[in-house]
Amino acid sequence: MSEQSPDADRGPPQAADPTAIAPARSWPLRVVSGFRSVVAMDASMLRDHPRFVLALMFVVLFPALYIAIYLGGVWDPASRTQALPVAIVNLDRGVVYRDHNANVGGDLAARLAARSDFGFQTMGDPAEAEQAVTAGKLAFAIVIPADFSAKAVPGETAGAGRIRIVFSEGNNYSTATIARRFASEMSTQVNEALNENRWKAVLEAAGESSGSLHELKTGVGQLVDGAVRLDAGTRAYAEASRALSDGMKRLGDGIREMDSRMPRNKDLDALRSGAKQVADGQDELNSGLGRLRDGANKLESGLATMQEKSKSVPFGGAKISKGAEQLKDGADQLGKGIESARSGSRKLAAGGEQVANGVSRLTRGVAAMSDGVDAMAKALPTDDRLAEFNDGGAKLSDGSQQLVVGLRALDAAIPRDIARLGGSADGLASSIEPELVAIAPVATNGGAFSPNMLAVASWVGVVILANMFGFRLIRDDVSSTPRLSRVLGKLVIPAGFVALQNLALVATLRYGLGLQPYDAGATIVIAVASALIFMLLVYALLLVVGDAGKLIAVLLLTLQLTAGGGIVPAELTGPFYRAMHDWLPFTYVIEAYRAALFDAFGGDWLTPLKTVGLFGAGALALAFAAARFKVVPAEKFRPSLDLS
Repeated sequence: MSEQSPDADRGPPQAADPTAIAPARSWPLRVVSGFRSVVAMDASMLRDHPRFVLALMFVVLFPALYIAIYLGGVWDPASRTQALPVAIVNLDRGVVYRDHNANVGGDLAARLAARSDFGFQTMGDPAEAEQAVTAGKLAFAIVIPADFSAKAVPGETAGAGRIRIVFSEGNNYSTATIARRFASEMSTQVNEALNENRWKAVLEAAGESSGSLHELKTGVGQLVDGAVRLDAGTRAYAEASRALSDGMKRLGDGIREMDSRMPRNKDLDALRSGAKQVADGQDELNSGLGRLRDGANKLESGLATMQEKSKSVPFGGAKISKGAEQLKDGADQLGKGIESARSGSRKLAAGGEQVANGVSRLTRGVAAMSDGVDAMAKALPTDDRLAEFNDGGAKLSDGSQQLVVGLRALDAAIPRDIARLGGSADGLASSIEPELVAIAPVATNGGAFSPNMLAVASWVGVVILANMFGFRLIRDDVSSTPRLSRVLGKLVIPAGFVALQNLALVATLRYGLGLQPYDAGATIVIAVASALIFMLLVYALLLVVGDAGKLIAVLLLTLQLTAGGGIVPAELTGPFYRAMHDWLPFTYVIEAYRAALFDAFGGDWLTPLKTVGLFGAGALALAFAAARFKVVPAEKFRPSLDLS
């Protein structure tokens, strides 16, 4: 009878195996002999089932095909973006800005159409372009609105000029991501072009401003000279205003005194009336003298008669005649005197008339002068106004001094010449450009995903081999061998196929996809060693929990795809995945691959590979401690695949 193993799932009772190891032999020899028996058992499956060998050869190449198909499709998508159809809809009407015609939309459309990074095509209807995006006929559409130049060129507000990028995330999220990246790059290029044109205008204006600045400098210098002369004049004016104020004050006092002493109208009326009365009295005197002269003439005539008549009077008639003659002579002299007086009276009357007329004119003139003096006295400024006038002159003088100081400061502040801006318009518009220093550079998108996909393909290959080989399945003729023999023996032949799988993987990566590893030898070591460790992990799962280990292996692969850091950095995942990151073999296998393929992490691939080895050692120890094999008779020991 064969040795009963407490860890084997027994089938029906079987006859004793003549090849069974005698109990008397030592344990190490039994382990070695049992190991050979287990390996021979699996080798007999290959010998007895040639179609199974063919299937295994396909499985050997399966991971290589997997990585070739997957990475070949995403190897370098950036070099194939010209196959993406993109519509350009330019509605921009342009703008006239500061006497310059600008059509930024037209220039942008022309530049885009000349590029070859996308399959650009021109369309005229934005609704038609949007419908084509919706239908999946276009990757995305660029719609330049009619007022784009009018809003973008003045630059009054940030983001005034807007270009619509129409895409459908539901149609293809990757295409939408490309559209977003393109929108950012395009806005940067348009802003650089606008800034370049603005700097051209600035440089031209700076050249023209040099002459204008010289003229401004000269003009300000002349203003300074004029202000100095104005200051001197305002100083003289301030002195004159003080003198004028004093003189006006004295003049006002004199005119007011004169106004107070001017005769009133009633006095002038009395003077005018008296002068008229004098003239009228003189006329009456002249009339009286005329009558008196007539009387004197009559008296002379009567005395002449009396003289003639008295000569004939006796007794004294001669004397009477002589007396009459004397009277006559007196009357004659009286008449002449009266005539002379009348002549003087007439002259006096004429003078009186002139005096009356003159007095009348004088009174009217004096009245008018009195009114004028009174009006002048009222029109003269008061002492308060004169004081304000005097203060105004002083303030004007102070202001002119401040004007001189300010103009001199302005003249000192204005440079004699404008320093010309160096460089060019495009250099000033885009004077900063990042210098990209790539440590451990990766040439292609597919190459960047290679470490992750190599680990995935290795894991998938191991799971497939585990299903084909039946890691838990042993014949009853070897069921009594030591557990260590069975645990190690069941690994030998699958390990050979795993090694072949990963050699094919590395060859496909190098010669099929053209990725040149930084360290080819290290890449081979990592591929084979990590795959063997993955086999130990799957092997342990199957031995410990049975066929449920296959499900756990698939779930573990899914977890490692997210938390292993191969697709996105672990820092960008959720808290659970960040916590699991350091406890997964993929984390260290991917790090080792990156070091060997790209010289990442300073080229240190051995340290993470040693960490992966700890996972393998733990899996092997677990498999030995809790192995549960399924024992079957020899006729039922066959591949799990139906190859009939």
